[in-house]
Amino acid sequence: MIQIERLSARYVWWRPAADAQRDPSTLLRQVMALGTFDDAHAALRICGRDAFVAALRSAPPGIIDPRSWNYWHVKLDLPSAPPPPRTYE
Repeated sequence: MIQIERLSARYVWWRPAADAQRDPSTLLRQVMALGTFDDAHAALRICGRDAFVAALRSAPPGIIDPRSWNYWHVKLDLPSAPPPPRTYE
């Protein structure tokens, strides 16, 4: 999984690349928020739609910006996007 290691080094630089293979959710959320078109589609091809949906649904507040949140709901053919998770004030 050289591609996952490359994506992990690029988007989750603070963790060992092996962590991305065991639990890709953090990597996928980073790619959804910060990834290039090519990197996002590579990750989608490698990890699959279900992994992206799980990562999106379990996103903690502040990780995925509202624009990316809406984009990925459309891209993954999910029902209309609820408001992104946010911290309580």
